[in-house]
Amino acid sequence: MESLHLAIKDTKPARPLFRAFQGRFVAQMPALLADNRTPLTFADLIYRSCVVWGDEARAKVDKASPPEEIEAIVDIARNMGNNFYTGTAVLNKDNEYRVVDKHPDLLQVTPKTRLVGGAIPLDNMQWANAADAPGFTLEEAQKAGLQERLSAYRILRHPVWAKTVPVNLLQGYVDLFFNKYDLSKGMAVYLPQPRLKPTLRALCLSSGGSWRALFDGSKIFGTDLARYLIGLDKNIIFETVLGDYT
Repeated sequence: MESLHLAIKDTKPARPLFRAFQGRFVAQMPALLADNRTPLTFADLIYRSCVVWGDEARAKVDKASPPEEIEAIVDIARNMGNNFYTGTAVLNKDNEYRVVDKHPDLLQVTPKTRLVGGAIPLDNMQWANAADAPGFTLEEAQKAGLQERLSAYRILRHPVWAKTVPVNLLQGYVDLFFNKYDLSKGMAVYLPQPRLKPTLRALCLSSGGSWRALFDGSKIFGTDLARYLIGLDKNIIFETVLGDYT
């Protein structure tokens, strides 16, 4: 897989590179787009976490991280913990799941979007259009471990994590996560209940480093979760750089 690095188009941005939007996803996404920003994906947030975790992380995960990026991401992350929505979508039909960054239906959501059980309903054509996206089955995920704290060994071999984060980036994140919190187990995976008809949900990085697919946190959990969606200024672009995470 390819790694993601920031390339600055405007060397003197007039506003912060990143902005945090808090609240329900259906309200956050349109506000983010109206502010001329693009949402960070799940892999982007994993990368951001590694950068924030200090000089050791930067040496291990991204030896050439631009100072502007480090400063901006640290400023966003300092007081927020790890409760983030992302611009990555999880599609489900029956026992199959697919992962798509910046899916059009995820980006176009508004408070008026029709939800079914907290998810966006899709038709069979929309599901078929994602046929080439990384995916996994419910059976594969259950065999690897769901809704339980996992060891680093099991996380690195888990098909759900493997389909959403480049392998070397995941290795760096796992090492740093377990060292930072002095844990032997952590980073659980939570999947939505499978549905016969295709649906779409937002992928979240939850507190404790968990992989969680959900759409509207308040509706699913019955509480108003302190969850953020991070928008990157569109004057900043991601370029793919082969090497570090392949």
